[in-house]
Amino acid sequence: MWLSLTLLNMVTIYLRMLATPLLREKFMPNVSTDVIGKGLAESSNQVDNATLIEVNDAIRNHPVEYIGEELRGYMTDMKRIAVGG
Repeated sequence: MWLSLTLLNMVTIYLRMLATPLLREKFMPNVSTDVIGKGLAESSNQVDNATLIEVNDAIRNHPVEYIGEELRGYMTDMKRIAVGG
């Protein structure tokens, strides 16, 4: 298990090192703002505290979060698998 995660991490790092320059230099200069948008005109990212509480409550009580909580519980209950010597 540890070996496969390490290999996966190495592959991810390699692909990121390979893909990032290609995307930055070859692909992104040809992508116009009608595809990716222009960004926000907002100069501040401040949020009203009451709105923040409301949004956090909506996220915590979403059905997907209930499923995620159950799945995380299964992962916590799993026993460690010994790999290698």
